[in-house]
Amino acid sequence: MSTVALLLVVVAVADTVRPASGTVGPKVLIYVDMDGSSGVSKPDQVLYPNPEYFAHRRFITADLNAAIRGLKAGGAGEIVVTDAHGSGNSESPDVIVEQMDKRATFLFKDEEYDPYVDGFDPSFQAIVAVGMHARAGSRGFMAHTVTLEPEKLPKPRATPVRKKRYWGDT
Repeated sequence: MSTVALLLVVVAVADTVRPASGTVGPKVLIYVDMDGSSGVSKPDQVLYPNPEYFAHRRFITADLNAAIRGLKAGGAGEIVVTDAHGSGNSESPDVIVEQMDKRATFLFKDEEYDPYVDGFDPSFQAIVAVGMHARAGSRGFMAHTVTLEPEKLPKPRATPVRKKRYWGDT
């Protein structure tokens, strides 16, 4: 699914869940990942410190801002953004925070953390992924999947975790 199609889905779904007048909309967590963002077609564009990486940060920032606009138009309440890319840039997130829509906040951590385990809590009512890559084994651009070590999996789990589910093996 292209980023444009994903953003259209976000806007369409958000429009159907608009809260009643005077109520607060759902709290939303947005994961951003450069690999599937608009305009990206080569790995060098998403891996720090390649020169192309710095130029292409604007694409994920624009995609993120489009998602924030759509979510807010659909009635979202608080929106929190976290960088789920892992480009290797320890100096700043992949998103150009100064250009990010001010109706959302960026989740900064003082220590290294796993955004998929430590980035969310039960107060979030929705999770949106912007710019995600295709799953491992698929024909999508930069298709890959990262697994969680068993000790890092959220507890309790209703079903056992199988490596196959996360690596996209068929």
